[in-house]
Amino acid sequence: MAHDGKHVGAELVTSHLKGVGWTEYDNIYVATYDNAYMGYACGLNSHGDVVINFTATGESGAHLIDLYPGIYQGPPTEPQQLYRLPQLTYADDHPGNKIPALRFMFDITPPERRGPNSTRN
Repeated sequence: MAHDGKHVGAELVTSHLKGVGWTEYDNIYVATYDNAYMGYACGLNSHGDVVINFTATGESGAHLIDLYPGIYQGPPTEPQQLYRLPQLTYADDHPGNKIPALRFMFDITPPERRGPNSTRN
């Protein structure tokens, strides 16, 4: 993730992944932010180079970004979005290569409090 690990609320965060696979089973990571679904990122058309941008929001303190392996495309008779959800059991039953789940933690820090006589540089 591109930052020093400390974020003031509502700041843009960038995660840059390299080496994401190219098969239907290995080319997407599904992202969650504090266990809430954010979406998925696909490396098929970018030669495995994936950039995820999001806004750091929430209370001050630790926050988690989890990236789970997913499946880009399932059988044509199934709703495709079903396969683009976090596969929490990836270690036991993901059909592709054994790509890992990734977890990142960062802190949101409160904004600096300035006294009534402080000046900005």
